[in-house]
Amino acid sequence: MAYNHRDVIQAQAEHLAAQRARALGEYEVARLSEDNDGVMAAADQIVDIDARAAALGRIAGNLAMQQQQPQGNRYGLSMDEQEIAKASHLTDEQYARNRQKMHQMKDQGYWSQGRVFK
Repeated sequence: MAYNHRDVIQAQAEHLAAQRARALGEYEVARLSEDNDGVMAAADQIVDIDARAAALGRIAGNLAMQQQQPQGNRYGLSMDEQEIAKASHLTDEQYARNRQKMHQMKDQGYWSQGRVFK
């Protein structure tokens, strides 16, 4: 039987939550024992785990968005997106391609709220 995407995402989220709790415990032990190297190592772990959790959140959001889109449009555009494409003098395919490019730029950290970085 194939894995369900939601189940995989949920399992990953639970795994990350457990890792974060463990890293927080290590951080507190190191902090209370005044172990500078231990504090920094645990803090690095927490930052890495938080970044992975944020990426997983984006993946979950993208999956939810894909599942909500109507099946009738071959490019997966909602009715609102089709109207926007039409008003912008774009084909559904062009609009979908631009939307995909924007999501990739967001995921790679090159775009945020209309601003381009890097």
